[in-house]
Amino acid sequence: MRYDQRVLVLIEVRGPERDVAQAREEFTARGWPVLADVERGTGFSAGVLDAEPNTPARLFSVEVRLFGARNRRTEQAAAWRVQKLARDTVLEMYVRRTELVVRDLELLPEWWAFAEGQGRSSSRRGLWTRYEDWIGQHDSGSVTTGTEQEARRLARMALPGGAPVRKDAEIHLPPGRRLFARYAMKREERLSRVVARLLGFLIAVGLGLYLASRQEGVPRWFWVSCAIGFLLAGAWQMIRLYASGALGGGSLTLVGVAGLYGAVVGMAIGGFPSLSAKGAALIVAVPTIGIGLWLLMRQWNRGEWIGWAVPLLATLTLTFFIASATVQHALYANRLALSLDDLDVHPVGQATSGARVIGLLSLVLILPALWGIAKHLHWPSTRPGERISAVLWAPTLLAYGLLGAHWLTESAPHAAGQAINAAKNRREAPEYYGVWPQWMCVQPTVPRNELNEHGGVLDRSHPYLSFTVTGDWITVWNTETNGPLRIPSDQVRLVPAADPARPCSRQEPEPV
Repeated sequence: MRYDQRVLVLIEVRGPERDVAQAREEFTARGWPVLADVERGTGFSAGVLDAEPNTPARLFSVEVRLFGARNRRTEQAAAWRVQKLARDTVLEMYVRRTELVVRDLELLPEWWAFAEGQGRSSSRRGLWTRYEDWIGQHDSGSVTTGTEQEARRLARMALPGGAPVRKDAEIHLPPGRRLFARYAMKREERLSRVVARLLGFLIAVGLGLYLASRQEGVPRWFWVSCAIGFLLAGAWQMIRLYASGALGGGSLTLVGVAGLYGAVVGMAIGGFPSLSAKGAALIVAVPTIGIGLWLLMRQWNRGEWIGWAVPLLATLTLTFFIASATVQHALYANRLALSLDDLDVHPVGQATSGARVIGLLSLVLILPALWGIAKHLHWPSTRPGERISAVLWAPTLLAYGLLGAHWLTESAPHAAGQAINAAKNRREAPEYYGVWPQWMCVQPTVPRNELNEHGGVLDRSHPYLSFTVTGDWITVWNTETNGPLRIPSDQVRLVPAADPARPCSRQEPEPV
């Protein structure tokens, strides 16, 4: 059974012998060792609690094991679990005392053992030979822990039932750990404390870059320097986590944490110097969601899986299929008075649309992430048995639905509006999930009186914003009528406009 904390709880169980027996079974089923049990007023409770002959009672010294941080609420969190057990089993059970079991274990450095001279017999020279020799030093596969002197003696001693004395055994730090060994924490660092520092530094990065994007000159570079400092401080915390073994020493875990940190750094660098409040919020939200969900899932019970994961997965799956079915592109085309066929979106663009919607909806995970952080810190609102998960289940579903509907209905019209404004102001229009509006000069290939125009009159002197060429028609945006202009594709040719602000007659033709 995995757990973070151990708390000794003195529990009084009142009732007949069958209730006492059931309580003992419940403790065992939950992995809570019973260290001692006596009748009330006897044994260790003699002279402390009086025996009550009319109310049979028994005292249990139980080690309650639980997840979460070690803080001033940890003992209270253990009492909450006992109280929940009493409610679930309908037993008369009281918490009389709690005491946190503190075991601040020393993290012993890890060493690899090898036979001295092993792998050094080759007469070849060169970098590759030295690399092979270095790898050969680890063939024994023996691992020892402790100080360097202890580890060397342990590597050389005879292990009962194992290898005999190896006088030529030597030791060295494992690859990677050698680089970070001097940064390792001498004693076990509270994981929640280190993670909290990392999260705090990343929040400071977002705030620093946001303030920098709103300043000019010296103040801007002051805040940039602060953000860089916080980034380096966050990297320092990651080094401490890895070097101390608090991440479990697994490469996959390290890659996950490094990926999370790298994503935040990437967003920070990509958004600067025009970082918006939304961008700064993303820098804060990404690590919060990652850390919060990790803290939540590592201690989830069945009810919380049903209450959080099932509706979330169902909503994201449904949203993906809706988005992939070009609903967003249909909304985009509708704002431009076009049909979906007028856009001719590539399937890659459709898939990208679905992926981006899921990425936006993933921000809703901030709610369960904050729940996970609160639960790890034993906040009173996370007290077991309060049925908060069930109460929040319906509002969470509603929030998912409303946010999904908002992004699906507002994102596309907003992007189409940006394209319309770009056409009016003669500047580049933004791409929207595979739709690439481009400036084109439209040159008729038939006499003017034979030109079949729908939605206005073609002015060949200025560029038009073109959305696509589909089938027999060319569709461009007509700023005169604020609507689409359609012309048969066999009556005109399109020439890319190098500068939308210049007349077409002054631009070099490059027929399409």
